[in-house]
Amino acid sequence: EVNGTTFSSPGLTRRMGPLEAKREANRESGRRGGLANQQRIREGMASNALPINQNNDINNSPSISPQGETGKNEEIILVPPEYALNKNTHNYEGLMEELQRQKVTVIKEINAILRLTDFGKLKGKIWKILYDINNSPQMKARIVMPGKYILKLLQN
Repeated sequence: EVNGTTFSSPGLTRRMGPLEAKREANRESGRRGGLANQQRIREGMASNALPINQNNDINNSPSISPQGETGKNEEIILVPPEYALNKNTHNYEGLMEELQRQKVTVIKEINAILRLTDFGKLKGKIWKILYDINNSPQMKARIVMPGKYILKLLQN
């Protein structure tokens, strides 16, 4: 069919109907999945990267791992290992400053980010994530829970 400056094919439109319906169903399914994922993040359930440390029941003192972390509710920020202080391979101080600037204040989230990024290893995924956040004012304004957001991106 030709209508002035446009043309169409009724047969093609009819045959494309099932494909368009499938695309719409997938689009709706993806939207619902995204909403469920956002809800889990808001509720704090998406922190799979945060291992639960057990207290040492023998003497009731917290156990200490080689990285200096304690099992007592993780009240302190992890002490970086010696290799992470090498400025040629890691930027631990820069990562800590950037997390502070992004308003990541929950100690568990900070410790999880430190573990996942190997204490700010250079050329790691964290630096691209932080670059993208800092260079997009719209994105930065929409992030409600920056620690959980960064963790989610690191886990993908």
